[in-house]
Parts: sequence; structure tokens; C-alpha cells
Amino acid sequence: MWSAEERAEGLEYMHPKPSSHSGRIVGKPEVTIGPSGVRHGFAILSSVNHSQILLGTSSFTATGWQGSFYPKGLRPADYLSYYAQHFDIVEIDSTFYATPNVNVVRSWNSKTPEGFLFAAKVPQEITHKRVLKDCDEEFKVFLTTMEALGEKLGPLLFQFGKFDKTMFRSLDDFLGRLVPFLKRLPKEHKFAVEIRNKDWLVPKLADVLREHGVALARH
Repeated sequence: MWSAEERAEGLEYMHPKPSSHSGRIVGKPEVTIGPSGVRHGFAILSSVNHSQILLGTSSFTATGWQGSFYPKGLRPADYLSYYAQHFDIVEIDSTFYATPNVNVVRSWNSKTPEGFLFAAKVPQEITHKRVLKDCDEEFKVFLTTMEALGEKLGPLLFQFGKFDKTMFRSLDDFLGRLVPFLKRLPKEHKFAVEIRNKDWLVPKLADVLREHGVALARH
């Protein structure tokens, strides 16, 4: 059985190595946000050697969190430190829009305890505008910036949009672009791929990702 990372609204990171070990819950899953609970959460089931489930949310702030999750009067600058007292991981969405300033990333590091993890989306410049083509420098800048997190850097997500046939005629066509890029990914980091073309979610895609040590993220 594959290990998996699941978000509450259906995002599932399926790791490439098979595992027969059961996981254990880590963190405080009883924490809720707002009247209807955590709306954008995810859980991570790690690899066989460290079987555990980490609970966190997509972003660490949103409308309605002040006064429901965060205490009234808490400064926004202190949100992440407070969040890290209750969760062990967070997904950073803002990186999808642009690579952050390295000083911002260093501040994330300084505000969280040892063992905390950050997942982050690869910028849309790479996944949507250039679609992995002629983007080596942009990716290098992003990766170097995120490495300021040190051991707290978790999986980096390539979240692609839904492709039409003017971009890629088939999964094989897409893999012709994806595979050469995957081969160049640094082995010391973790990566995941999410695609919106549901008819491409077939064993062939999973096999290719597994071969390159990359997780599959399902929306």
C-alpha cells in the first residue's frame, strides 16, 4: 500500500515507495478554524522509515480566523508562531504567485520550532506560463530562496492547470515535457506533481513519478 498525503478537500500526495507500516497521528487535529472547522487542511503520511501523519492547513491565515482560531488582538506578525504551537506543517500558497523575498522565508524559519515543515507551491511562472520550458533560472532562484528554510523545507508542489489539446494532445505529449525536467530535479529535496486533466490520472503517470521519486498530488 502506498503512503499518502491528504488534504481535507481531496488533495492527496501519493508517495512512490510502497509501505506496509501504519502511520500515527502527530499534531493537534482537534483544532478547528471558524464555525465549520478547518476548510483547507491537509495531512501528510510520510515514507516507510518515518511513518506519521502531519496535520496542517493551506496557508496559515484567512478571513474569519481572527477571533476563532487566533486570539483577538494577536498581531498578524505573530500568527505563524501561534499556528506552529498547534500544527506541525503548513502549505504556503503565496509562492504560487511569485518567489518570496529570502528575508520573508528566513522569518518563517525563525518563527517556527525545530521539526516544523513547510510545503510550498512552485511559482506559476514555471508551471503555468512557461510550463517547465526555458525556466531553469527561475526554478533555481525559487529553490535557492526556499532553501533558507533549511531542514524545515518540505515538499514543493508543481500544480499545473488543466491543459487543452492546443498545449498537449495527450498524456504522452505532456510526459515528453515533464520527464526531462524531473530528471534534473535535485535528489535532496521532495517534490510533488498535480495535474487537473483527470483522464491522465492513470498508472502510467504514477509509474513515471515513482521512477523519479516524485509524489502525485490529487486535487
